[in-house]
Amino acid sequence: MGSVAVVSDVKHLGTYSLRATFTSRWQSAWAGIYDLSANPVYVRWYSRFDRLPGNDQAFTLIESIDSNWDTIWDLDIERSSTGKLRLFFYTTRPREGFYYYEYPFEANTWYCFEVKLYIHASAGEYRVYLNGVEVITLTGINTGGSAWMGIRVGKGSGYLSSLTTWTDSVKIADAYIGPEPS
Repeated sequence: MGSVAVVSDVKHLGTYSLRATFTSRWQSAWAGIYDLSANPVYVRWYSRFDRLPGNDQAFTLIESIDSNWDTIWDLDIERSSTGKLRLFFYTTRPREGFYYYEYPFEANTWYCFEVKLYIHASAGEYRVYLNGVEVITLTGINTGGSAWMGIRVGKGSGYLSSLTTWTDSVKIADAYIGPEPS
């Protein structure tokens, strides 16, 4: 694992943020949310990263895990072989799928992310918001079979050899949260 610290020098709003520095591939650090009794669940957070992924590289912003610690879905930022940066939403259950949204991400810039999860349902849904705009929508999917355990925000691991990320202003609710006022 790399290093994790609560810092005050780089923050979105307030006094502190969580900084995670990764020095090799597949390291991870996160803030965990393990009570998923509300339905739907909205998770909003701000992320900032010191560099962008190179070609065919990615890093994870948030993921949901089951009781075996296996990934149910995750949201990544990746650079495709064509050089485009995109949000990459990957689900393993109820069906495997990849959902993309291209965006001109920049290093050292705060981005507001929010996910809506309607789980344990025959007509469940996932929604991804970027800076207050819904950019990925999956509805009418059976999310009832997953043994949900929790969500990890600010995970940071992936196909990068080094990366520093900051996570700030994490909020969980049962309704849409949206970006914080500047």
